[in-house]
Amino acid sequence: MVQVKLILGDQLNAHHSWFRQADTSVVFVMAELHQEADYVRHHRQKLLAFLAAMRQFAGALTKAGHRVRYFTLDDSARFRDLPELLRFVLEEEKADGFSYQQPDEYRLDQQLAEFCQSLTLDTQCADSEHFVTPKDAWDRYPTHRMEFFYRALRREHKVLLTENGKPEGGRWNFDGDNREALPRAQPLPEPLLFAQDVTDIDAMLDRHGVNSMGNADPKALLWPLSRSQSRQLLSRFLLSAACRNLAATRTP
Repeated sequence: MVQVKLILGDQLNAHHSWFRQADTSVVFVMAELHQEADYVRHHRQKLLAFLAAMRQFAGALTKAGHRVRYFTLDDSARFRDLPELLRFVLEEEKADGFSYQQPDEYRLDQQLAEFCQSLTLDTQCADSEHFVTPKDAWDRYPTHRMEFFYRALRREHKVLLTENGKPEGGRWNFDGDNREALPRAQPLPEPLLFAQDVTDIDAMLDRHGVNSMGNADPKALLWPLSRSQSRQLLSRFLLSAACRNLAATRTP
């Protein structure tokens, strides 16, 4: 019994339940696609970071013992679109079932739903496990204002609430305070910048004539490409913010 499971480029979540245990009967499919690179004009840095992050994630899954079939843009160029590529993999693997995680984008959601309807094998759409609420949450909570949707979630998940259910600090939000301008005399901290070498991906995009906007240095891409790098960036930001606040409280 072979199960083929699709991982989209914005579903690089190593903590998803799919990856808790390696199973040789499961084949994960990841693909760089013209349909995704070309449906709108992307910034060059986004394209480079997106594809580099996908490749790193596929490598991490393989290292963890999972079976992964990864298609670069060179590999997938012979397929018209995602359904055609998936049909090829399903037939080659002699798969008994196909699963995908709920796409965040309506366009892909419709494409994959229609693809599954065309199949004769078992199919499943799994939760992407990206969000606190399910897809239909907007129908379950107060919806006439986002503020009350937000408060309902705070109450349900007991986030920043006192023991008697009141908001910490006595207010539900501090948006008014956050609209204040930063003091001019207080310099912003230097951001954490990376230097990722993605020259091979940049050359591939050129070979395929992918149209993009903006500029990028493919020898030193500045964005994080993995969870660990993203956590480094977050820690740097939080530390800088804490030091800035401490400095502000000591200003005479």
